[in-house]
This record gives sequence, C-alpha cells and structure tokens, in this order.
Amino acid sequence: HYISEKYDFLLAFVQELLTQGFRNIGFEMSYSDGLLLDKYLASGDERYLNLMWSLGYRGEDMDLGDRTSRPKMFRLQSYDWLKDLQTERRWFFRQLYRLSTQVESGERLKAFGFDLQVIDPEVVYGSLYRLLEPARDNPVISSLKSNLQRIPGQSLAEEVERLQWLKRALTEDADIFASQLGPKFEEFRHLVAFLIESLGMFQQAEAATTTRTVYGYLKRREQMMISRLHQVLRDNERQEKVILSGHIMHLSKDDRELWFPSAKRPRAKPIWWTLGTELANLYPEE
Repeated sequence: HYISEKYDFLLAFVQELLTQGFRNIGFEMSYSDGLLLDKYLASGDERYLNLMWSLGYRGEDMDLGDRTSRPKMFRLQSYDWLKDLQTERRWFFRQLYRLSTQVESGERLKAFGFDLQVIDPEVVYGSLYRLLEPARDNPVISSLKSNLQRIPGQSLAEEVERLQWLKRALTEDADIFASQLGPKFEEFRHLVAFLIESLGMFQQAEAATTTRTVYGYLKRREQMMISRLHQVLRDNERQEKVILSGHIMHLSKDDRELWFPSAKRPRAKPIWWTLGTELANLYPEE
C-alpha cells in the first residue's frame, strides 16, 4: 500500500487500459469515498476530494458514546506519516480526471470503492447529511434527518439498532422518501446500509485481539468486499470492462499460495477465499 512509486505505474496502466475500452475502476477504498471520487471525476470539483477519508477528511466532531473512532488494531501513536501518501493520492486522482477528460469517445472514467469504512466510520454521516441538505426544510426530510442523528452517549449497539430501524423505514416507505429525495434516494439508502456494515465490522475489529479473531475479522472483511463487488457487477448492465486496484492479497487469482502468519509460524494456516479467486472462478477465460 505505502509505496510512492505505485501511483506512477498505476497511472500508466490506467492510461493504457483506457485505450482498450476500460471505463470503470474500482479501488480498495470505502464505498463512500468511491462515491466522492466518482463525483470528482464527473465534475472536476475538488470539494469532493476534500471530503474523502483517504485524503485526510475525518468528519465533524460528535459524541461517539462507548466507542472510539478506531478499533484497537488500528490505534497508532501518530498518523502523520499518512500526509505524504494523501498528497500522492490527490495527485493521482487529479491525473485520473485529466485522463478522463481526454477520452475520445466522450465516456468518462468512472470510479467506485469496494471496501468498508472500519476506521472513523462516523465520516459516513457527513455524506448522508449532505444528501439531505438541499431539502432540509422539507418535513419528510427533517424527520429522516432527526432519525439519522446520532444520540449523545448512545452505545455502539444502540447506534446500529437505530440505523437498522432507519434502513427498514427506507424500505417500507421507499415511495415517500424517493418522491422527496429524487435521484439521491438510492445513494442515501445504500449509504445507510454501508454505515451499518462498517459499524458491524468496527465491532468485530475492536474485539479482534488474538490470531484467531484477527483471522476471522479479515476473512469477513474479504467476504463483504466480494459481496460489494458482486453488487457493482450486477449494476453493470452494459457489461463494461472494469479495472480493480488493491493489495495483491485481495486480488490474487489463486489463494492456495497465500498463508496467514502467526507469532510463531509464517505459514500458520491457509488464507481465506479472496476477491481475486472469486473473480477467477466467475470469469475463468479472462
């Protein structure tokens, strides 16, 4: 992940693949960051980049109740070293926009994220609030926002329960909310479901303190990434070509050579079924 040179050769790959008809690129980033990146690629408006967690945005201050922003396994003394990486990412995203505007067919490059927001999951609230902001004076939207609002001192379990109730309401009264939110309704509904998934994974990551429980967390994360990619492929009605960018552990076509280490053994147990293995089985000829 943390190698400066990767953005140069990744850009070269994307530039070549664009000439071969590829127009979609998925990153190992959160679904919510992927939405913001795609909006940037569609508009060139860098305000979307400024709201991306992977570029340093950390959301508004809020009472997190019984949880922190980061599970134990991700609590480092300092994340200052990430600033250089964020600068390089921003440069790369700007280059993607430049390439997108030069596509001769006029079909821009589209982006998506296939990962969760396990660290700082509260940043997703900001994306949800911004979708509601243009209609904030609407009584239906005001009610929706009040049910979305995090209650001070609320526990993680209570937070998830409240969001589950909101998710059910969005399904049961979809026609009402869709008539008020218009085309933003589907994005809002998907983000609520994504926030619930991310908080659930936060809960599992927080409890992962042994080799066995860390393995369980990482295996479940992989399964959820696979599930999200399946959703992207189902929505790809035109069967457009897709580029995937992520860690080789996720994208390896054959997971039989990958092993999960323990403190005592570098090859403690075989790794889980990976995203790359799933795709290799789905598309054996590609």
